[in-house]
Amino acid sequence: MSDTREFTRVVVHVEVDLDGGNSVESSRTRDLSLNGVFLCCDTPLPEGTECRVSFDLGLESGAAIRAAAKVVRSDAEGMALSFEHLEGPESLLHLQNLVRYNASSLPEVEGEFRRHTGLKVRE
Repeated sequence: MSDTREFTRVVVHVEVDLDGGNSVESSRTRDLSLNGVFLCCDTPLPEGTECRVSFDLGLESGAAIRAAAKVVRSDAEGMALSFEHLEGPESLLHLQNLVRYNASSLPEVEGEFRRHTGLKVRE
């Protein structure tokens, strides 16, 4: 079976605040791509749930990735979210850098960035 992913997935472990509408919970990423993220959690939200995520990158500048997302899959380890849109151009830049710095093939991810200049960003 071949991998038909549009974007490279990288292993990254960062803290994430997840706002599912009724509550805000902290979680941790297992991996992410330009298209979405897998969050490790004990009680995943139901598939189809729209939510907001905020990745605190732990920098003094307060840099963060903020996005609207939707739960697309869940299992015993957690849930996969697809990014509906990123909030502001800085979120896209930080996400690209996180993928870039953790990728095993920099030329491959740089090619993805060039091919997908229309990633959804909301000001």
